Amino acid sequence: MKRSTFLLLSTLLGSYSFPGYGALLNLPQSPIALTTSIPSNIFIDIDDSGSMDWEVLINPYWEMCAYDSNATGLPSLTTTCGTYWTGDDGIVGFANGQFLNFNYIFNNSDNIYNVYNPSGCNYGSLGINAIQACPAGSRFDWRVYSHDLNANHYDPSISYAPWQYNCSSGTACGNASFSSVRSNPISGTSGYSVTKNLAGNKYEVWIDDRGFSGSRPLRAAAINANTTPNNIMDLWDSHVTIQLNASNVTVSTTTYAPTVLGLNPTTTLRATLTDTTQCYNVLGSDNLVRNIFNGSLGYTSTGADGCATIAQAQQNYANWYQYNRRRSFAAKGAVAYVINLYPNFRYGLNSINNDFFVQFPPSSATDFTSYNSTLLSTLMSYAWQAQGTPNRSGLNRVGQYYKNNLSGKTNPITAACQQNYTVFITDGYWDNPDPNGMPSYIGDADGDGISSTFADVAYYYYKNNLQTSFTANQVVPNAWDPATWLHMVTFTMGFGIYGNLVAGADGWPTPPLAINGNWGNPFNTPQAKADDLWHAAFNSKGNYFGSQDPSTAGDALSSVFSNIVQRAASYSSVAQNSTTLNTSSQVYQATVNGTQGDVQAFSISLAGQLSTTPVWSANCMLTGGACVNPVGTNTPVNYNTRVVITRNWTGANNGIAFRWPSNYTTYKVSGSVPTNMANFLANAPYPANTTTSTQITSNQNYGQALLNYLRGNRTQEAQNGGSYAFRNRSGLLGDIVNSSPVYVSAPTRLYPDSLEASPYSVFKQNYANRTPIVYVGGNDGMLHGFNAATGKELLAYIPGVRQIYQNLPNLSSPAYTHNFFVDGTPTEADVYTNGAWRTMLVGNLRNGGQGVYGIDITNPTNFSETNANQIYKWEFTDQDDPDLGFVQGNLTVAKVWTGANQSEWAVIFGNGYNNSQADGYASTTGKAALFILLPGRFSGTWTLNQNYYKIVVGSGSTTTPNGLAAPYAIDINGDYVIDYVYAGDLQGNMYKFNLTNTSPSSWTSSVLFTASFATAGDQPITAQPIVGAHPTGLQNGVIVYFGTGMYLQPTDNSTTNQVTQSFYAIWDKLGTATTVAKSQLVQQQIYGAVSSGGSNFRLVSSNPINWSTTPSPQNLGWYFNLIENNASSNNGERVVSQPILRNNNIIFSTLIPSANVCVPGGSSWLMEVNAASGGSPTLSPFDVNKDGQFDTADYLSITISGKTVTVAPSGVQSSVGMTGTPAVFLSPDKSTETKVLSGAQGLGTVTENPGTGPAGRQNWRQLF
Repeated sequence: MKRSTFLLLSTLLGSYSFPGYGALLNLPQSPIALTTSIPSNIFIDIDDSGSMDWEVLINPYWEMCAYDSNATGLPSLTTTCGTYWTGDDGIVGFANGQFLNFNYIFNNSDNIYNVYNPSGCNYGSLGINAIQACPAGSRFDWRVYSHDLNANHYDPSISYAPWQYNCSSGTACGNASFSSVRSNPISGTSGYSVTKNLAGNKYEVWIDDRGFSGSRPLRAAAINANTTPNNIMDLWDSHVTIQLNASNVTVSTTTYAPTVLGLNPTTTLRATLTDTTQCYNVLGSDNLVRNIFNGSLGYTSTGADGCATIAQAQQNYANWYQYNRRRSFAAKGAVAYVINLYPNFRYGLNSINNDFFVQFPPSSATDFTSYNSTLLSTLMSYAWQAQGTPNRSGLNRVGQYYKNNLSGKTNPITAACQQNYTVFITDGYWDNPDPNGMPSYIGDADGDGISSTFADVAYYYYKNNLQTSFTANQVVPNAWDPATWLHMVTFTMGFGIYGNLVAGADGWPTPPLAINGNWGNPFNTPQAKADDLWHAAFNSKGNYFGSQDPSTAGDALSSVFSNIVQRAASYSSVAQNSTTLNTSSQVYQATVNGTQGDVQAFSISLAGQLSTTPVWSANCMLTGGACVNPVGTNTPVNYNTRVVITRNWTGANNGIAFRWPSNYTTYKVSGSVPTNMANFLANAPYPANTTTSTQITSNQNYGQALLNYLRGNRTQEAQNGGSYAFRNRSGLLGDIVNSSPVYVSAPTRLYPDSLEASPYSVFKQNYANRTPIVYVGGNDGMLHGFNAATGKELLAYIPGVRQIYQNLPNLSSPAYTHNFFVDGTPTEADVYTNGAWRTMLVGNLRNGGQGVYGIDITNPTNFSETNANQIYKWEFTDQDDPDLGFVQGNLTVAKVWTGANQSEWAVIFGNGYNNSQADGYASTTGKAALFILLPGRFSGTWTLNQNYYKIVVGSGSTTTPNGLAAPYAIDINGDYVIDYVYAGDLQGNMYKFNLTNTSPSSWTSSVLFTASFATAGDQPITAQPIVGAHPTGLQNGVIVYFGTGMYLQPTDNSTTNQVTQSFYAIWDKLGTATTVAKSQLVQQQIYGAVSSGGSNFRLVSSNPINWSTTPSPQNLGWYFNLIENNASSNNGERVVSQPILRNNNIIFSTLIPSANVCVPGGSSWLMEVNAASGGSPTLSPFDVNKDGQFDTADYLSITISGKTVTVAPSGVQSSVGMTGTPAVFLSPDKSTETKVLSGAQGLGTVTENPGTGPAGRQNWRQLF
C-alpha cells in the first residue's frame, strides 16, 4: 500500500510547534526570521449541506441503462436511456420494482436522510437511498464499489489512518474494529454506538478491457461494444471482486460478452485466501491486481511490494469505513490533519448554513493549543444536516467577519500587515436563490456583467480594504498576490463537481481568462457554478482545487500554506576577495526570496563605496533569459552539461556523477534498492522495490524526470505542460538562508616548507593562478561553486546524507513549502594528506541533515563529472556515530597530535543539536561532544579511536539533549599543531579541550566558564568564540571572547520574555584547568544609544580592570549584558555569530528580532569595544561627524544618573537589518577600514578607524 496522502505531506511541511529548550529543540524547516511575524488568519468555511453526509461521489459516467438492454433507466426516463451523468446525484440501481438513486451504500441509522426514507430503499425516483437497505435480487451498478468511479470508496493502494484527534475524552482516535466498526468514531454522536461487522463487504477493481465505437455506448440492436480499452469506466468492463470475510478473502472475476440481448456476464471464483501469515498481492493496489488479472502473477501469489495480509486488508477497510467513507469524514480528517501539522496559525471556522461559528483566537493569545482544540471539537462532533448549499452567503459572512461587521464577534484582524485567508470547502453547486439572500453591495464586483456570483463575493473582499482603521498598505506583496491593503484571499476546493472550463499547465483556464472574462453564467448551469469556484479563487489571488477524490483534501488544504508569504530576507554574511581595497575588490552576498535564492557580486571602490548594481547574478546565469539586476540576457544553463556530483547511490564512499542509472533495479541488494535511491523514489508511481516490469518502467521514467528537474530541466514543470506537473520555478538557484559565501583563490597561508614532506611554497606557486571561486550552500540540495569573476557555476555537489535524499523529491512537489538542505557555511583549508598538499572544502548542513562532508577543490580545471571520485572525499553522519546532531557552526581544519612526534590534519567540530532525535540513529546519551576526524586515515568506514576521536562533555539526556557549538582552535607554541580548543554548549558552558598530549586517549576537557544571567543554563552559547593573547602577553595565557544567545527555534524570534544575554571575555591561564566565576569579572554597561548624523551609536562604560598576574586582587575577565542602562526590556538581543579580534578591539554583531510584527527580520548592532577591558575604545572607531578623521570630535555624550559622560562610541546600528560577521577591507593607504554588512535590506558599509594595534599575534585565525 502507498502511504496516506496526509502522511506523505508531512515530509513536505515543516513543523510549527514551539517547545523551548528543556526538550528537543524545534529546529524548523523554514527561515526563522520569515516564519514568526504576525500569524496569518486562516478561516475555514465548510459546506454543511446534506450531501456532505453521502458515501457515494460519482465521477461523470454513462449510467447502466446506456449499456444494458434489460435496464430502462429512471422512471422519468422509461422510454429513453439516461445520458452522460455529470451531476453529483448518486448512482442508479434497481430495487423494489423501480430504478432508484443511491447516495449511500451502508444502511446506518445515522444516515441523515433516513428521516425522509426510513426503509432506506424506497424514496422516489431521485431520492436518497442506501444500497444495503434493499432486498435480495436488487440490481446495482458494480462500479459504485470501485474508487475509480465512486471516489469516496475504498482504495486498497491507500493506507487509511485514524483521525489526528481524540475520538473520546483523552483517548486518541485508534484503529477501527473490523468486526464492530463504528458508523461515527466520535463519542457522543448518534453514530458512535451504531456498529457493524464488515465481514462480507466487498470492493471492486476495474479492468479497462472494453470500449465502444462512436461517441457513446449503445445497447440492444445498436450495441457498439468492442474490445479496445478506452480509459472510460464502462459497465461492460471486466472487474475483480474482493470480498473481505471474517476469516478469509474470496477473489472473483467478472467478464462480459455484450450482445443485443444483454451483457452476458461470467463470474469466476479465482481464489479463497485463508493463510493469515501470507502477504497476498491481490490485496494490494489496483495496478497489482490488474497485473494478476493479466496473468503476470497468480491470484494466490505473495510477497510483491504493496501486498497485504488478510488482517491488514481488514484493518485498512475498517479504517476507511470509520474515518473516510463519508465526504464529511474526509473533510474533517483533512482539517484535523492540517491544524495539527500547523498549530500556530490563527484558525477560524464556520459552516455555510451558520450552524457553528468559531472565532479566531484573541489577539493576546500566543499559544493556540486550546483554541485549536475547541475548533476541532466543534467540527468533529458536528452532525451534518439535511439542508441546502448557500455558498455565496456563507462566504459573504466570512468577509463581513473580516470587516469586523458581525455582531458579537471580536475583531479578527490584529495588525495592519496581517495576511487573511479563507479556505472554502464544498461538494455541491450553490443554491439559487440563496436562502439567506445576497446583499446589494456585492453587485457585479468583478465586472463580468453577472451580479451576485460566488466570484463577485470573493472579489469584493479582495479589492476593498477590509478595515480602514489600520495603517494602509502594510501587507507585504508576494509572487502570487500584489495587494498591499488588508484583503481576503480565497482558496476554493470543490470535490465531486464538474465545470466546463479546461485547465492549462499553470492550473488556470486555457485559454487564459481575465477577472471580468467569460467564465460562464453560473445562474444557467451547474457546470458554470463549479467554474464559479475557480473564478472566485482567481479573482482573489488564491487557488482552486477541483478534486474529485476526497482523500486529496489534505493536499488541497496543505497547499494553502505554500502560498503564505515568504518575505525576502537574508541572514548570511558576505565573502570578500581581498583584505585591502584595490580596483578589483568585490564582495559576494547570498539572498533568499521564497524558495529562490541568489549570489551576487558587488564591486567596492578604493574609498569603500559599494556599487548598487551587481557585477553578476548567479541565479541569472543559471536560469537564463532576461535579468533585471544586472540588466542583461543570459543563455540558460544546459542541465545536461552541468557538473553535479554526489555520493554513490549504494552508500559506498566514492563520488559519482548525479545521473539516473539506465536501470535503477540493478542497484538492488537482496531485493531492495539502496536507501538513498528508495528515498529518491518516495513519490514515484510505484514502490521502489516493485518487481513488476511495467511498474519498474514507470519508476525508471519518473526517476529520470525528477533527476533532470533537479539538474535544471524545466520541461516537466506544470507551467510547461510537463506530464509529471512538477513544481514551477521562477529561477534555478534555491534559496540561501544561513550559508555564507566563501571565496577561494590561490593558496595564501604562511606554512613553512618544513611543515610537511613536500614544501608548501611549491604548492602555492603551482596554484598561484587558480581560478577564484565562490562556494555557498543552497536549499536546492546542492553546494555550489561559482566563478568569482563571471558567476558561472563550475561545480555542484549533493551530499549523500540521509535527510538530503529524503527531502530531494519534495523540491518537485507543487505543495512544497521549504526544507533546509546544504544550509551551512563551508570552510576551506590547505592540508597535506596522502603525500600531497591539497585544498579541501568542508562543511555542515545545519538543519538540512545530520552530517558533515569534505570535497577536494584543489584544481577547478579538473571539475568534471568524470572526476567525481577525485572531488568527493568523505562524509560523516549520525549513521557513523549517533552522538552527531545537526551541526550548526563552522568546521575547523588543523593539525593535531596523534602520537609521539606524529601529527595529522584533522577536521574539528561540535556535535550540534538534537542528536537524540528518534530517527533510527539516536544518541543514547544526548550529551555534547567534540568530534575530531582524521580524513587521511579514512578508507570507507569511520571507526572510533582509529580514524576519528570524540570527547564527550557535560550533562544531557535523550529527552533534553545538549549540544556543542562551533569550536575555535589555537596553537600556543607556534609548531602548527593544535594545543587547545574552545567551544560552548546549550547550557552556557564554555569548554576548554586540552589536546597538548601526543596521545589522543589522554586528551582532556574542562569547563572554563559557565554563562548565566539569573539561573544556570539560561545563556546558551551557540556561536563560535575567538581567542586572543592576554593583554599582558601570551606568556600569561589567552582571553576567550564569546557572546551568548540562541537563534535556532521559532520562539527565539521574539523581543519579549527573553532572558538577558551577555558578551564575555574570560582569561584562561593555560595551566591547571580552572573554572572562572562570574564574580571574578569586571562588568561594563551599555549606557544607551545616541543619534548623530542620521545614525544611531552606542556608548559603553569604561570601568577599570585589574589584569595583575599576581594573586588577588585581580580580575579574570570582563562582561556586559546586552541591555541598555535603565531599559525596561532587553528586546531579545543576543550574539549568534563569531566575533572578530582586530587592532586591540573586539568586534561583533548582535541580533535583535523585529518588535514590529509587520517588519520581517530584525536589526543588529555592530559593536566594537576595547578587547582588554570591554569598555569604550581609546579612539573612536567611527567617523561620527564625517570629517574624515577619527578623533575626540567623534566622541558622544550621554547622561547617566544625572551625570554627563563623554566617550568614544562603541557601536553603530545596522542600516540593513539583522547582520552576521562583517567582511573587513583596509584602504590602500591604511587610513580607513570598511566593514561590509549583509542584511535583509541588502548590503551596508561602515567606515571605521583602522586602529594601530600590536604587531604581534592577536588571534590564530590566519593559521588554519
